[in-house]
Amino acid sequence: MTRYAAFLRGINVGGHKPVRMADLEKAFGQLGFRNVKTVLASGNVLFEAPQGSASVLVKKIEEKLRKAFGHDIRVLIRTIEMLQGLAEENPFKGVIVTPETRLYVTFLSEKPKGGMNKG
Repeated sequence: MTRYAAFLRGINVGGHKPVRMADLEKAFGQLGFRNVKTVLASGNVLFEAPQGSASVLVKKIEEKLRKAFGHDIRVLIRTIEMLQGLAEENPFKGVIVTPETRLYVTFLSEKPKGGMNKG
């Protein structure tokens, strides 16, 4: 079994697309995932599933959530191993943190098309 984190987009924000965490945990459990835990009302879910294609898992989760909650909910997943590796890389090393500093990490569902201008 592989440990995953699922990041659900656009739920419980400003009263839009409300989803109770107990219902979300139940939906993931009905997919056969194990050790399902939700993180506060954030829309983040930790779970274990057989290792497989991320795109297949995402499709399976999005279909279940559409049926369970009646609207589309976008999902990104990452393995816990990948997230731990990211933290160990310390991407903000050297950044001086002040009360005004805000640090963000963004996950994309696909590799961006085109090059990035580093100038």
